Amino acid sequence: MKRAISLFIKYPFYANIILVIILGVGLFSFSSMNRSFFPDITEKFINISVFYPGASPKEMEEGITVRIEEALRGIAGIKEINSTSYENFSSVQIEITGEYDIDETLMEVKNAVDGIPSFPVDAEKPIVNKQRSISRAMFMALTGDVDLLTLKQYANEIEYDLYNSGIMSQISFSGFPDLEISVEISEENLRRYQLTLDEVARAIAQNNLDISGGQIRSDEEELLIRSRYRTVKPEEIEQIIIRGNPDGSYLRISDVGSVAMQFADVNPRGMREVQLRLKPLAYFLGFTQASLTSQVRQGFFGAQAQRLQHQKDELRVWVRYPKSDRINIGQLESMRINTPAGSYPLSELATYTIKRGPVNIKHYNGSQEIRVDANVVSYETPIVPIQEKIETEIVPRLLERYPGIDVAYLGQKKDSDETMAQIKKYFFPAFLLMFLIIILHFKSLSQGAIIVAMIPLAWLGAVWGHGVEGVPVSLLSIWGMLALSGVIINDAVVFLSKYNSLLVEGKKVKDAVFEAGQARFRAIVLTTITTSVGLYPIILEKSFQAQFLIPMAIALAYGVFVGTGFILIFFPVLIMVLNDAKRYAAYVYNRINLWIMQGNHHQEIAPETIKNLSSMPSRESVEIAIIHSKRTID
Repeated sequence: MKRAISLFIKYPFYANIILVIILGVGLFSFSSMNRSFFPDITEKFINISVFYPGASPKEMEEGITVRIEEALRGIAGIKEINSTSYENFSSVQIEITGEYDIDETLMEVKNAVDGIPSFPVDAEKPIVNKQRSISRAMFMALTGDVDLLTLKQYANEIEYDLYNSGIMSQISFSGFPDLEISVEISEENLRRYQLTLDEVARAIAQNNLDISGGQIRSDEEELLIRSRYRTVKPEEIEQIIIRGNPDGSYLRISDVGSVAMQFADVNPRGMREVQLRLKPLAYFLGFTQASLTSQVRQGFFGAQAQRLQHQKDELRVWVRYPKSDRINIGQLESMRINTPAGSYPLSELATYTIKRGPVNIKHYNGSQEIRVDANVVSYETPIVPIQEKIETEIVPRLLERYPGIDVAYLGQKKDSDETMAQIKKYFFPAFLLMFLIIILHFKSLSQGAIIVAMIPLAWLGAVWGHGVEGVPVSLLSIWGMLALSGVIINDAVVFLSKYNSLLVEGKKVKDAVFEAGQARFRAIVLTTITTSVGLYPIILEKSFQAQFLIPMAIALAYGVFVGTGFILIFFPVLIMVLNDAKRYAAYVYNRINLWIMQGNHHQEIAPETIKNLSSMPSRESVEIAIIHSKRTID
């Protein structure tokens, strides 16, 4: 090491070269490092989705959602399960505890879902995936005086360009429903040509496809035999032949209806339901609730003929009535239901009632729930008074009126409770370890206690700071106050260490306290100023991202500022108070010992001993640093 130092002194050019290299590597690392507005969040959600065309929320709940929830019981590592049953769709979200690897839990969930013995026949295969942590780089809105389909085509082109840029890795679309191909045939044409929607769907499924017919192989060449008729173009689907007529002509889809590529209809929220109930005639003709409703479903919802992949979109081909034949109850009543004995109007086979149906059905950990969500007017609105009013006034009345319900608090209430549980679990052991290190360093329980006493005073400064800035104390503020604990203890440790070293040098207690304050005043004040001033730009920032950091910055800045004032002003007082307490404790202890010794008449006590035990100890004699410095080992 000495040779290296000598070399750098003799040839400073080498030191400059190394310095330039370090700076260059640092600049390159800074420019190439990954950056984001928020840190990556650990993946902790697993999603399960099932599509069941034509199913009501109740059917989705009973046939899909409940079976998935039952299959997930007993899987280790699941914290909670939230599910929603929509029309045609079921979504189950699993939150894991984090105790196990998410990929292992994902595999167990997939195995459990795949092991469900029976889903409804028309339900599609469940999709199980983990929700990846992503950070949104930017948001782009596309508008124009054109139809939605044209906007989507432009969006696809923009997506293609962004992917080719090599910068974007994940792009998502929103703002339009799924694309579909709708084959619409009126009831009149179906009766005129003696067709059913099911026949038309089968004709499309059996003709609109590509089929490999093998190959012809010879010594000279090899030929593949293929039938290529698969298409997503409406005008080509219209030319599909439904059947051949006896006169040699063909009945094509274009002869009986129309084909269009369009966006799927989005049902409005809170729709009313037409609930069908079969009449005796329907049972006499061999119908069941399922078979009759299936024909109604084909006309008014659609019979799925195919699923076709077109670029990045999956297109479903539906065969149904035109929209003009699906607009009123009268059209439903006059719909013809086909039977082996002929066709009957639906009104002769079923009655109906109109009721308000559920838009969706939510579950929380397997139990049906009604969730009430509320947002505060501003992020500065205090949450605790609102929670207290709900818990003390509103919920008791609900429990009195509906004694069988369970109430769970989610959102900020749930998050804060979980965070406080984590703080109790980890902070207090960490605090005890910190306290143990301090008392081992100073070899004194009392000196460790006055150092730790600075923490509540610094927390008081953090609370005052929130009042000055007009920001409510939140969960994020608590994290800042926890970080503040270590910072403020550091200043107290530095002060007390200097005090003890001055005592060992022979200073009186009062002089040591005064000189320790003088010696450490500059270092402590400079640390406080640099910390507080460095944090204040974050406090003044108005961006959305900064709102999560401002409470922590306030807690640290004001806690350090006020805590430093307490250390410089009150910490010396605490040292003197502790010194007086130890002196009086030693005096009382000595008097008790003297009283015990005087009670023993067989023991002779030297006058000097009586004098020492009867007088008040000096300030220096009770200080632990002085006591340890005088100890010797013979």
